[in-house]
Amino acid sequence: MKTSALELFLLSLWTFFAPIHLTMFVVGLAIVADTIAGRWAAAHQARKQGINPRILVTSRKTRIGFISKLFTYQSLIILVFIIDKIILNDLFIWFVPGFPVFFFMTKVLGLLLCMIEFDSISEKWYRVKGISLVQQLTSQLRNLKGVYNEVKKIKDERGPDTTTPDSTGTPT
Repeated sequence: MKTSALELFLLSLWTFFAPIHLTMFVVGLAIVADTIAGRWAAAHQARKQGINPRILVTSRKTRIGFISKLFTYQSLIILVFIIDKIILNDLFIWFVPGFPVFFFMTKVLGLLLCMIEFDSISEKWYRVKGISLVQQLTSQLRNLKGVYNEVKKIKDERGPDTTTPDSTGTPT
């Protein structure tokens, strides 16, 4: 099977950008989650105003916002990666010998973009629920910890479980 020059070029690009595939994927997922949260909040707001959500929340508006944000963020990640690969990696290694993280600025940018998206999702959550997403998650974790402590307390009161087989397979 003969490969064309275009196929070789695309394969070379895919290989060159291999270190940032995961970063781009995670940022893309964050954008998708923010888009879903945005549609949810807009539909909730429309219902509150007595407007049919289908009128206010359109696929065209969603598509334009989603595509522009996705293109901008992914292009920024690619640009910073190229700068990181050509210049910054060598500087980090030169100034901090044995620096353990390659493409550090690209990863920092990915984290920053994910934080921006999380903050946006949290704002939309607050608009709909009246409580920030961080407060909601913290509350849920506290509840889960309380349930765990209750189960542990009941288990401690009962004593050791005698119905479970030991390492030999016989009940204790």
